[in-house]
Amino acid sequence: MLLPDEPSSSFPYRIEDKIGEGSMGAVFFARDEKLDRKVAIKTLRQEVISALSKDAAEKISQRFLQEARAAARLSHPGVASIYQMGVANDAAFIAMEWLEGETLRDRIDDQAPLPVEEARDIALELLDILEDAHDNGIVHRDLKPANIIVSDGTPRLTDFGVAHVGDSELIQTQAGAILGTPAYASPEQIRDDEIDPRADLYAVGVLLFEMVTGHLPIKGDNVASILNNILETTPPRPGEFVDLPSPLESSIMRALRKERSDRFNSAEHMAVRIGGEKSRLDGRDLRGTETPRESIEFARTTLPVDEQGETIVVEGETSRELVVDTVHQWESRELGTQSPEALFEKVLDTPIHAEPFAGAVDIGSSLFLIGEGLVFGAIDLDTGETGDRVYESLPDRAPTRLYALPDELSSRLIMNLASVLYPPNRLHSDLDTSFTDINQLVDRLCEEEFSGIITFEDDNRLAHLFLHRGTLELEIFSDGWAVDPRDHPWPEWIHDRSVKAHVEKRRTILLSISYEMELEGQVFSVEPHDLSLNDSEAVDTLERANWTIDPADSRRPQSAERSSVLLRNLYASDRMCKCLRWMLRKLPGFLDERDRFEEWKYLSQWVGAVRRAHLYDRLPRPSGTGSDSFDLITFDDEDKVLHVADRYAEVTPIRLKQFADKVTEAKEARLETGDIGGAFILGSTFVSGCNEAYHDLTAQGEEESWLFNLQDSMTGYEGFVRIGTRRGFHLMMVDVQNEGFHPRLPPLN
Repeated sequence: MLLPDEPSSSFPYRIEDKIGEGSMGAVFFARDEKLDRKVAIKTLRQEVISALSKDAAEKISQRFLQEARAAARLSHPGVASIYQMGVANDAAFIAMEWLEGETLRDRIDDQAPLPVEEARDIALELLDILEDAHDNGIVHRDLKPANIIVSDGTPRLTDFGVAHVGDSELIQTQAGAILGTPAYASPEQIRDDEIDPRADLYAVGVLLFEMVTGHLPIKGDNVASILNNILETTPPRPGEFVDLPSPLESSIMRALRKERSDRFNSAEHMAVRIGGEKSRLDGRDLRGTETPRESIEFARTTLPVDEQGETIVVEGETSRELVVDTVHQWESRELGTQSPEALFEKVLDTPIHAEPFAGAVDIGSSLFLIGEGLVFGAIDLDTGETGDRVYESLPDRAPTRLYALPDELSSRLIMNLASVLYPPNRLHSDLDTSFTDINQLVDRLCEEEFSGIITFEDDNRLAHLFLHRGTLELEIFSDGWAVDPRDHPWPEWIHDRSVKAHVEKRRTILLSISYEMELEGQVFSVEPHDLSLNDSEAVDTLERANWTIDPADSRRPQSAERSSVLLRNLYASDRMCKCLRWMLRKLPGFLDERDRFEEWKYLSQWVGAVRRAHLYDRLPRPSGTGSDSFDLITFDDEDKVLHVADRYAEVTPIRLKQFADKVTEAKEARLETGDIGGAFILGSTFVSGCNEAYHDLTAQGEEESWLFNLQDSMTGYEGFVRIGTRRGFHLMMVDVQNEGFHPRLPPLN
């Protein structure tokens, strides 16, 4: 690696990990130690630079840095922010915003065909980004799923490295070179004609086609045939694969026309045709709006609020302290010492003829924010820990207190308050109010129906303004400001002071208990198309299968009362639903790439037999006495249990042992039928000691279990927990990070 090993004044970053690599460049995860923030560092691969002459290396570095110059000219929140660009140790680098999320490539691979509304909304967001880029004279020219990060439910566009900037004198391409990815390149790019914004619109058409059908419109056996087919072959209509609204299908086909003069004139024009009422013709700017994955719609009508929003002053110096102190001012009542499970059953109930509870509950030293039958946030008041770890660490019984949201506030405020508990998703940072017209900015955000938080910082003073769809609902100020914001509203004095301001998009992060209770007993039908289980090439066959996973049934009565939008978002964001898709579509190939498919036989080969899956359900035991509960359970077409899985925010050695014991008991209850071949324990964190505990569970001592060791050496099974001499199950630990699943395989012997 050419980049510096240690931070310096010109390169203030500490490289921690390589996260990606392509034919030309590499991406590293790094930390800006001075500002304490995560960054992504892009640089050219060392072997690429080393193989070039000095002149050629300088030219390719210039073109690489063009990405930063192009992106830096854009202020759209859908474009990753550029923090710094330059050269260190003779290596050109770009330091940019670290985006949490998955690529659109991963989403298409895991979930395509995507729901029509989701695909359309992603396309609308991309078109809005492109409109801003095109207005600034920038054509992206390499739009593809791998360059789109779905971060907090919103697509963010990266990699402007091959963008054509109209007034730039930097080197563009070598003669005849095609910089775009062939499958998404427009005919004029292949012909090496002059490029204009309509090349990007062609790529959006390809993306839409692929999202709604799961197929590319133009294919080929190799690069040459793909290029020729793009020039010569008329793509099929997407309606040949799926049912689509006629306007959307015709818009896709228009975007894919060979001659750019036959396509849409602009990104806005295309957005109008595919977005209908979501377009700018209705006076609504697409920027800052929420996509279905983050905007959880409820059937309930919210309470009216004062247009100016309520202003309160509380003690506290941090965002979390402001939220906690605000909640603790609400009307409350003690509920006594009780089981957290029993309390959640009550406060998460969604009755048909009454409004669900909105507010917060204290359970011991922890605070939970609740609305519409869902838990949107949690914080441990002693440690500051947030999220699922708080829920998982609750005692069996604890003193409890209930806080009801005031009547004058909308229940949607709960989502904004919870968002402040987590690291911010900032669209604009460090705006100086003495230079920036914050009043005008807030007015624009309201016009755009923005949902999120505007934060003011001044020394140890802090304020949050909470907006929902352009309505200012609540203003929370810490004490100590020079003027009392209750008597003198902030718009009157903010421009006279140099106050730091941030605009933060609302983050919706549901706790696992929301999924457990809302999706309890949900059944999915699983159908592998074009799959022959007798095929000798098991892995190739599994990867060729076009798996469909459809909700089939639910045992939870109120599920029928939930809006389809809410349920779709719950399915899309639930980690166990994602685990099911990953297991079916990715796991066999993952093991095969490492030559360990056969070693995990009853976990991997049984994937092809999955026909049904249950979420957060209990398995009645064949004896009729007792049951076994798991977050995910898969079955074959004869109701044999194939796989089970549980997820935790934090996996400890004790929790790992408890899970293995639970699976063992469930397996022993079904020994005669040979149920349960594999078990997954998923964790966002595996603490120290888990690897040793895992080894103890899957490997026996030499003196005590020589027979087991002999059998293991003969079968070659890995991660196998034996029950007696002839039975057992594979146990796999899986890291869940950044929307991805990463098995922790034991080292090879």
